[in-house]
Amino acid sequence: MSDCKYGLAWIGRCRKEAVDGDYCEDHKDIMCCSCGAKATHQCAETMGLVCGAPLCDDCEHTICSNGCNSGADLPAGLGGHCKKSEQHYLPWIYEPMDKPESCLECDSLKTAVQFSVKMEKRNKILKEALQKLINTDIEMYQHDIIKKALEEEENAKVSNVY
Repeated sequence: MSDCKYGLAWIGRCRKEAVDGDYCEDHKDIMCCSCGAKATHQCAETMGLVCGAPLCDDCEHTICSNGCNSGADLPAGLGGHCKKSEQHYLPWIYEPMDKPESCLECDSLKTAVQFSVKMEKRNKILKEALQKLINTDIEMYQHDIIKKALEEEENAKVSNVY
C-alpha cells in the first residue's frame, strides 16, 4: 500500500495508509475551501496560528492590501483563499517599486508577466526551503531514534554489570 499524499501544514505529508491510491480515509473526501476541487494540502499561512484550511494545488491564502495574509482589507469579491490566478496583491517581500497597487489593475501586460514570473520563482524557493526543512527534520528524528537506542543499549549493559 502507498502512503497518503495529503500535505499537513508545517508538518509534511500525512503518510497514513492510502485507501484510494493517494489519500487516507481522513483526507480522501476533503475539498478545497476556495474552489471545491479535491484538496491536496492544508494552508500553511500563519497569523498567530496556522491557517490549516484545505486547499487544492491551484488555490492559496488571499494576500491582503498590505501584502500580508491578514491585518488589512481583502480584495473585493475574494474570501480568505482564492485561485492563485485571482490574487490582487503581491506579497510584502517585494520591493515597493515592484509592487503595483493591484495586479488586476496593472497598466501593462509586461507588469502582469513580471508578477507571474516572480510568483513562480517565489514558489520554487519556498518549495526548496520546505524540502530542506523536511529533510532536516527527518534527519533529526532518525538521529534521536539512534541516540535513544544507544542509550538503552548502554543502560542495559550497566544494569547487567550490577
